[in-house]
Order: sequence, then C-alpha cells, then structure tokens
Amino acid sequence: MMTADKFKYWGHIIGADLMNMLISAIIFFALVEWGCERAPNQPDQDDITLELFPREIRLASNDTTRIHLTIKDASGKIVSDRVVKWNVNDSTIIRHLGNGLIRSLKEGQTLIQAEVEAKKINASVSVFDFLGRAKLQNQTDHSAIKISYYELGATQPPSYLPTDSSGFFILPRLNDGLWVIAVNYPYYKGMADTIKVVNGKPEVPLVPMLLHQQIDFEVILDKSTYSITDTVWMAFKATNLSSDSVLTIRTGTYPAFVSAVALTKQMTPVLASTWDYVILPMGQPAVDKRQFNPKQTILESPPHSYDRNKGLYIDLSKLYQDGAIKIGETYQVFAAYPASQSYPREYFAFPSSYGRIPYSQLFSWSLYKKLKYRTIKIMH
Repeated sequence: MMTADKFKYWGHIIGADLMNMLISAIIFFALVEWGCERAPNQPDQDDITLELFPREIRLASNDTTRIHLTIKDASGKIVSDRVVKWNVNDSTIIRHLGNGLIRSLKEGQTLIQAEVEAKKINASVSVFDFLGRAKLQNQTDHSAIKISYYELGATQPPSYLPTDSSGFFILPRLNDGLWVIAVNYPYYKGMADTIKVVNGKPEVPLVPMLLHQQIDFEVILDKSTYSITDTVWMAFKATNLSSDSVLTIRTGTYPAFVSAVALTKQMTPVLASTWDYVILPMGQPAVDKRQFNPKQTILESPPHSYDRNKGLYIDLSKLYQDGAIKIGETYQVFAAYPASQSYPREYFAFPSSYGRIPYSQLFSWSLYKKLKYRTIKIMH
C-alpha cells in the first residue's frame, strides 16, 4: 500500500518528467516552425541551372562546330548524368549531329535549344556563304584586321572591310569568277588567298588565316610618375621576331616619319592627333628605312637627347593646358614605327582623314589594344 511519502515521491518524479517533456515539445515545435520559415529560401536539391557556350554562333556554309552545355545542380556542382534534348528551329539551315555538334547546311539564321528536365536554353546560329576569319599571332583581340577583296585581273582599287573582335568577317555577294582575298595588319605579315565563286557561292569555304607577328616594340621610360610641367622623353626597342628573314620597314616618304608616339586613357587617345610623329629634318633621305636582321633589336631615339628634332617626347604641360589630361590620372604611352609604306596606310591616318577614309579611326585606334605600352601617372 502506497504511503503518503511514496505518493509525494512519485508525484515529484512524474511532475519533473512532464516538465521535461513539455520543454522538449516546445523546443521541437519551435525548430519545426523555424525550419518552415527557412524552407522557401533553401534551394531544391534537384534544381538545376543550364549554361550554353557560345550563345551566338557564326558559321560558314558546310561547316561544323560544337556547342558546349554545362549542367549544375543546386550546390553549383557540375553534373553529367542528365538527359539532354536538342531542338533546332529550322533544320534546313543547320543539323544537330548529336551531343551539341552542329553542321551548317545553307545561309540563314535559326535557334538551337537544349532542354534538361523541362528547363531550356537557346543559342542563335547565323550561317553565311561568305564568312571568313583572320587572327593575329600573340593576340586575343582580333578586331580591325583589314580584309581586302577584288576580282582577279580587275583594274579598280580593292574594296575592304574590318574583322570583329573574334576575327570574323562577312564578304558581300560576289560575281562568279576568281577573287583575291587579302588580309593585312600593321607589324604582321600579310596573307592572300584566291577563291572561286560559282553560282553566287564560294566553291569551298573560306580558309581561316593566321597572320604572324613580324616586329615587336618595347617602350622605355626613365620613370612612371610625371609632373604636369614635365616632358615625357622616351626611347623604344624594335625587334625583328623572325629567325630567318630580313625585315625592311619603310616609315614614310619625304619628309619621312621616323617614329610616332601616342598617349591614351583607357585606350582612348588624348593627343590632338591619333599619333604624334617625329619628322626627319631637311637633308635626310627622301625615303626612310629601317632594316633588321633576323632576331635583331634596334634602339630608337635615346631619351638622353633633348633635341626635339631627334627625340620622342610628349609635352604634358600643353596637354594639361588643353584639358586633355588631369592630375592624379593614369595614362598609357605607346611608341612605334608609323610604317605607312610597309603596312596599310589607314592605320596611320590623321583625324582629318577619318571622314574620307572608311574605317580609318577604327583601324588606327585598334593598334592601342595590340601594342605593348607603359603606364604613367600625372601628379602636381
């Protein structure tokens, strides 16, 4: 028989257990409620994202390329065990051969779509009969390469156009016959190819062309910080990169241009002209030439010469007075041969020529992205 003391003892024990159970229940429901509040912000572990590269594709007729699809799970991890369905809007323009590989069939534009678990992503495809490509050795930007084209045996000057940043160009419709496609860029060895146009199309796709660099420039400055009252005196090295060819650079006709300098801010010219030239004084040869043996380096305009007929310089005080430069800003300094006789003259045009020569500003400004430079900062 339970005595009063035993009853009190068990009542104390049961009460403590009930209290503990009550506290545990409160904590459990609080955690459930917190989890419910957090759930909408947490990604579904089965959720995926799709990435397609490239998203804009250009192809010549009868060419192939591959589109790369990347599938990532909710954590950002790449997965490869999902089924991919490919769809082409117009299968008369391109054909999907499997696993992102496509072949162009005829000129036109269409879309190709990748679908994974009801998620879709598109890429646009443009096919051209006269799509070509030219690239520059040692460069990632292939913009503004000069593409000239003319009918074989023609007497009129060639037509020309520039490439885009990837090196692509699209020729207009050409008459049937033999055509010459010439590719040129300053300080690179030009190339040319002859194509046959039959029934308004190239008999074979245009062959991609790689232009090899002939000459490399290195700007030499005595410091990197200048006052607004300073003159930036500089020298530069020019090196023939060929291991087996003598390189002759014609830098102009009388009065011959020996060298040229440029100053830019984020690759945009700040000088009054695109390039400032150092001109040979009276009595110098009518045609100025620089000839390099294989792998030879020539040092031009040593900075210790303060004769303005001999040295390369930039007058910062004048630029500051003209409002072209600002204190505290950084700029890029370039030096090179303005080889207008060896390379296309459009790249060395003055601003006054921009309205008369097609693409001349695009051609000229493109050089800054491809030449080596030194950075200077302007202080008081």
